Amino acid sequence: MVENNGEPVLTRREASCTQMISPVWVDQQKYRNQIDAPDVGGAGLVLLRQEIRDGEQAAIFYQDALTPAQIYYEPQEFRLARSEEAPFAPMMLFHLDEVVGESDNGGVDTPEFTVTMTYQARPYIHDRLLNAAQQHFGKQASIAPIVPSISSLTIRLPSTDIGTDSELTRDDVEVDFSDGISDMITFSEDEFRRLTSAFQTVSGIGLEGHVSVSLLDGGNAQIPLRIGLKNTIGEVFSSSVKAEQSDNNVSYVLKNRIESPVKIESLPVMKMSDGTRALPLTPPPTEPIGPAESVIVDYSLAEGDAHVGDTLTVNDVSVEPDMLAILSQTTVVQGFDDDTFDIEVSIEPEFFDPFPEGAEPMTRVEIRFKTSEDPVILTAGQPKLTVSLKMPKLLFLTNANEAQYYSYSVKYFHGDTPGLATAFRPGSGNLDIQPALAEIGGE
Repeated sequence: MVENNGEPVLTRREASCTQMISPVWVDQQKYRNQIDAPDVGGAGLVLLRQEIRDGEQAAIFYQDALTPAQIYYEPQEFRLARSEEAPFAPMMLFHLDEVVGESDNGGVDTPEFTVTMTYQARPYIHDRLLNAAQQHFGKQASIAPIVPSISSLTIRLPSTDIGTDSELTRDDVEVDFSDGISDMITFSEDEFRRLTSAFQTVSGIGLEGHVSVSLLDGGNAQIPLRIGLKNTIGEVFSSSVKAEQSDNNVSYVLKNRIESPVKIESLPVMKMSDGTRALPLTPPPTEPIGPAESVIVDYSLAEGDAHVGDTLTVNDVSVEPDMLAILSQTTVVQGFDDDTFDIEVSIEPEFFDPFPEGAEPMTRVEIRFKTSEDPVILTAGQPKLTVSLKMPKLLFLTNANEAQYYSYSVKYFHGDTPGLATAFRPGSGNLDIQPALAEIGGE
């Protein structure tokens, strides 16, 4: 309808209608990533699941539907932790128990061994994924590990039959997604040999398993558990800033502080206080860095007044485990085998000369070994001796050809006055005594 002038006629009409809205029923477990809802009778927590990727790395994150700025994440896996105190060894201990079994034919009884391993594993997620999640959810997002309501631990044990594993599931192990897992397992002698062999494979993983968890919103998840020596949690380098610096560059000295060689896979990008980034100038060294060895890495700084950190944390590394060195640090009450090995214990005769001038000279050095009752005495007239030591039993049980590791303590004498004995420290190969300046001078 139009008016005479051609414009539409505006009219008002009343009408009524009925709209039916029917509920839609879906399988919550099958479509939980599309339609997320709490269980009936639950606390009403709704977690929106998202996968965050960065290159080859991926992890699962959860956004609280009621508080969008609160983000939780599943660890990628649990890894063996390293101690934060010297000698920064893996946080596992081996205790050897010897049981004498009766001979079937009435002959000589043969000893059998069990090895109890305690370990600590901590949750791991790559730093790049946390940075990617922060960018995805925004700077205001608070990111924390998710807290499970129920958890259980399943471990695949090395079997006596080649190619087969047995599983052990325990519901009584406390699993914390912040502090990790503390656990204890007992191995037979053959299982222990297989464990140490697995530690020395390309992957470096000795034990595998998973943590099964029920989340607060009713969902379920499985987090891998990998107890290995190649990829652990904990800093393996100490770092310091090199004294001489240019205006736009900074150099860090990284020193390997653990018992095994370490290969740096990649160097991190450093975030500066003014929001700029410091980038590594060169790729990391291609060769592993040996124990107590150092390497210098250079970084390029953006122009500005950003404060340079005093330390550099390098987490993307691979350890080439020295199994004998690790076992010598992590074995408790290990006992010793009847097999022996010889080492040469020596000191440079010049250390017995008066130094500094006027100080009472050092007259002798006393070295004690845990496997020998009598100490070794070195003097200016006899600065070198050959000593026979027993092999540690636990090391002898491994697949290593030689177990030539020992623990020793040193005491220095000035005249007839003994100094304080050093703490027992691990050693291997010939032992060359190097006194500190204060020990030479009798201070």
